Amino acid sequence: MQDIRHHYPESTITLLTAPMYCQLMLRCPAIDHVVADKRYPIWRVDKQIKLKKRLQPAQFDLVIDLQNSDR
Repeated sequence: MQDIRHHYPESTITLLTAPMYCQLMLRCPAIDHVVADKRYPIWRVDKQIKLKKRLQPAQFDLVIDLQNSDR
């Protein structure tokens, strides 16, 4: 996360992570915001739409996938 912060020093960095990591990651000085994601299965379309609606207002310019996830 520190490398990302150094590469994008003026950016607002939001981390999407599992709820159990939120408190820990909020302590990271390189991260501005943390969003909890319970990682529901892809077939739970209702939950995927709910997450999308939570993220859309932020209008992110860039997404960096640290897990190389298909999600």
